[in-house]
Amino acid sequence: MEGGRIIRLLKDNRILVLLMAILVPLAGEFNIRPFHDDYRVSFGIPIFFFFLFVIRKIHPVISGVIVGFAVLVLRISLDFFNSVPFDFLLSVRTHIPASIFYIIYGLFFHLAKINRFQQEAEVIGFLGMGVEIVASLSELALRHFLSDEPFSVPMVGKIVLIAFVRNFFVLGVIFSVFKDKKVQEDQKIMLESHLYEVNIHLEKTLQYADEITKDGQELYRRLMRIGSASGHPEVIRHAQDVLGMAKKVHDIKQDNKRIISILSKLLSKKSSPDRIRLDELGYIVVRANQYYAEKLNKEIHISLDTENCELYIDAFTVLSLINNLVSNSVEAIEKKGMIRISLRRRKNWLTFTIADNGPGIQAKRLQRIFEAGYTTKLLERKDPFSGLGLSYVKEEVQKLGGRIEVKSSPDRRETIFTIHLPVERLLRG
Repeated sequence: MEGGRIIRLLKDNRILVLLMAILVPLAGEFNIRPFHDDYRVSFGIPIFFFFLFVIRKIHPVISGVIVGFAVLVLRISLDFFNSVPFDFLLSVRTHIPASIFYIIYGLFFHLAKINRFQQEAEVIGFLGMGVEIVASLSELALRHFLSDEPFSVPMVGKIVLIAFVRNFFVLGVIFSVFKDKKVQEDQKIMLESHLYEVNIHLEKTLQYADEITKDGQELYRRLMRIGSASGHPEVIRHAQDVLGMAKKVHDIKQDNKRIISILSKLLSKKSSPDRIRLDELGYIVVRANQYYAEKLNKEIHISLDTENCELYIDAFTVLSLINNLVSNSVEAIEKKGMIRISLRRRKNWLTFTIADNGPGIQAKRLQRIFEAGYTTKLLERKDPFSGLGLSYVKEEVQKLGGRIEVKSSPDRRETIFTIHLPVERLLRG
């Protein structure tokens, strides 16, 4: 089952995998030899780091095996054409340490969970440096074992220096090139998530409008029968008023149908993925709401903690749920505060926790916050505000077979929302 999944992922990402298998070994041929032996410092490592950073659906160890094999094949092939006589076993023994380097690099890239720190460039830089140092030392140790090549303390110092310079230089290039693009992609996904949510609200309104129209027409017929039987023109006039209102609601229903049709076309043509990795979804929420807090002139630190979240789920359903709660926390915090987002998988359940140190919600209002139209913000705002967000969240959670809980303490200035969702429903989309 796991083998079939890996094959499917490789097929789905075959172009990127092919590019990685070609570009990394070729870039590795542009190198320097700081120790005047077979150990080389190449451009292949930063390119491999880039691919691990981008191709997140494929396990880093699998990427390491693919690249390691490609490097071995390329260097043996070069020896075959350039060495006379050609010694196959000597060529394998010479180049197998470089192949093992990429496998170890991929393994420790995975163990360090570097992709969890996409918002923290310095952390990525130091983790990347550590991964490269471990992989380089492993390669040197293997070379020493196979060929008795020297392995000294000055070599370790040079490896550390090279890893430091290379990782922070490459990281700066990656962040400068992709920062604006990432912001645009986040905004696009968030917009489509909002359209998805609006579409759900409109479909619900359409259903209500249809029911009101039918009830209005039935009430019209009843009043007409009563008015005709009793001979009261006032009852007939009321019946005609009810019919007029039913027609207006029918017009609203038709307008909603047209809007829903347009939204459905927009969502069907969306360029963003239907499914997204759960931890990446968390980063999108963090970035979007950090920007939202800045627009509101608030100093809010938003942290994200993920555990066992390396699975792909329905993008817009979960994004709209989490973003609703986080944006509510941003609005609740007055000027300065903290929001903690936790995404965790426990066997067949996903648990999302959003906690903030805002003003809290009083106990007497706590049980009503999920009612449509109810909001505690009315106490702080002069303009009326509809609390559709939380009622929407609760309804969607229940549709997915989950549950939502809230705890709040104005004294402790803390509010915690917790959503439990079954993994199976999210994987089915």
